[in-house]
Amino acid sequence: MHCLVLINPHMILILQERRVALAEGQPVPQDLLGVLLTAADEAGQKMTDEELWEDVHDVMGAGTCAGNKAAREQKHELC
Repeated sequence: MHCLVLINPHMILILQERRVALAEGQPVPQDLLGVLLTAADEAGQKMTDEELWEDVHDVMGAGTCAGNKAAREQKHELC
């Protein structure tokens, strides 16, 4: 089973919990997710849970790809 299938329900739950906290005026961490949850487009439209998950996933994947590439390059230099 692909790891994204396992992570998705947990991430959606976290998104929903954060949305509730924001709606109730509770503070939320000002991490990537917190910033994305409060962002809106020119029309004032906020991102859906699926859009947020896709953006967070893209950032996580980009970091992993960059890290993997750097590790491969470092290994090549050591050999």
